[in-house]
Order: sequence, then C-alpha cells, then structure tokens
Amino acid sequence: MSQAQPRRILLHIGLQFTGAPEIQAMLRLNRDRLARQGVRVVDLDHGGWPLVYLFATPDKRREKGDPRFKGLGGARRAGAAPEAVKAARKALDAALEDRNAHTVVLSCDLLAEHLRWREIKALAGRLQDAGEVTVLAYLREPGAYAQAAAEKRLREGVPLTMLKRVPPQPGFRKTLKKFIRHFGPEAMDLRVHHPRRLLNRRLLDDFESACGLAPGTLERPAKPARTTGLTRAAALALDLRNRLVGWRRPGRAMRFPPVLATTLAESLPGRGFRIGAETRRSARRRSRKDLIWLGRLMGRKPFPSGRGPARPQRARASDPELGG
Repeated sequence: MSQAQPRRILLHIGLQFTGAPEIQAMLRLNRDRLARQGVRVVDLDHGGWPLVYLFATPDKRREKGDPRFKGLGGARRAGAAPEAVKAARKALDAALEDRNAHTVVLSCDLLAEHLRWREIKALAGRLQDAGEVTVLAYLREPGAYAQAAAEKRLREGVPLTMLKRVPPQPGFRKTLKKFIRHFGPEAMDLRVHHPRRLLNRRLLDDFESACGLAPGTLERPAKPARTTGLTRAAALALDLRNRLVGWRRPGRAMRFPPVLATTLAESLPGRGFRIGAETRRSARRRSRKDLIWLGRLMGRKPFPSGRGPARPQRARASDPELGG
C-alpha cells in the first residue's frame, strides 16, 4: 500500500435490530475473496462480542456491580472468555498491520451499547493510528424499533403493561454521541434501516456500497431459517406468564426469563403480534428530542415520510453542540 493511499477502516457498530448478523454472515462467507481485492475483514467469532470485551475496562470486568458482565450467556459468554479476547486482539492487530490491505472492515454487534466513553476513546486511538476511520451505523425508526424490541422484551420476562407504559427507544444521542466525540462527526456514516433509504432497497447492497464495492459483488449467504416471530396468541401467553411470575415482584419475571414458556408460545398459530399504534406513537414522542438532534446531524429529516425516492447520505457536522 502506497503512502498516497492511506488505509481505510470501516467500523460497523451493529446497532440493535438493523441486520448486523446478516452483514457479518456475508463478510465471513466472502473473507477470502475480499482479501484478494485488498479488503481485510477482521474475523471475530461469537457475533463480534470479543471486540467488546477487548476494549472494556479490565478492572470493571471483575467488578460484580458492572451490569455488562452479569448473567452472560450464549455468544456473550463465549466472547468474554480470555482465549476469545486474545484471538480478537491477534486478528485486529494482523488486519491493521497488513500492508496489502487498503481497507479493513470490522463489524460487531451492540458495540455502541456496551462500550463506554473512555473505552471508545481507546478503540478510536487504536484504529486512527492505523488509517482513516469511517464509523457506519444503521438506524431504526423509533416505532419500528419499539415493535422489534417488544418481542425481545416479552421473551425476557417484561409484561406488555410495562412496554406500553414506557416503550423501548433507540436512544440515538446516547448511542452515537460518544463515537462522534472520539472519531469526529466527519467520520460518521449514518444510514437508515428502511427499504426506501437503502440502496436497491436491500441492506446487503447498501453495505457493499459503504465498503466501496458495487452491489452484488459479494456472494450472499444462504438464507437462515427464519427466526420465529411471535404471534398475537404467543405474545398474550408470554404476557400472562410474565404478569403471574412477577406478581407483587416484577423483577422476578425478568430474573427468570421464560425460556420454556417461550418455546411453547412460539408454537401457537395465529396472526403476527403487533404493538398498538398508540404505543408506536408514544415511542416516537419520547424520541422527539433525539430525532431533532439526529436531523441536525444528518442535515435532513432522518426517516422517510410520504412518497418519493430517498437515498442514504453521510452525516454532516451541522450541530453546534458537536463542534460543526
């Protein structure tokens, strides 16, 4: 790689409900092909969780009071293992030091949600020393986010009454501001996870364009078995279970998630579960300040409304609060 062509680093921070596992599956499938084209994919197992633990403050990992490291299970537990973290460090260093790579791509689930300010500062320092960084984030409209989160929360033991009272919100400002602070607003590439905002109305095509590739360049992974969405009957059954177990002590239903009940509920037939229109409107109202902040950052209304084509745009540093 010549001095005239600085290495580009694409950091995909994998916000919730925006298709990060699908993107990571495509990257894994095409890792060797991309390497021949000078694009190095940082190979991280367990959904990218080892990268979270690699930059998480070491002393906090041993403190029982840190909620990030309580009740780990599945990919999170495997990603926290010392050997997994060591392998992640080795993979990251090898990619950033590869002289034949003009582009390095990292994709990690929930990186924004779980890393704190000083930990993102450490990540930024490591990446910026190796090249020019672009932080890619896909954003979910608050009403759609509340719908996706509601199904997940029901499976975690939260009753519908609580979800209606305080609908889940994406928290754009809290999530993104720490990346803007340490990487700079000019490094942010914010794209909306909505068919009308995605290139060719497809997430993977849009991600390829973010990598500087023509849509359709990469082989698509075989479609996995569709995760069973909750039917209305299943959602009501889980809600009943969560209210009964959490009677007088709501936290108990969340400390003991309905694993068996979820399996049984998912077999119930019927129409798909959908939260009420008022709950979605409430989620949008509660996110109003974040939407205004996001619109100023992007230089346009972030989420589509009405008709007409809409193409993704890079974020602009137009907010005085961000130093633009």
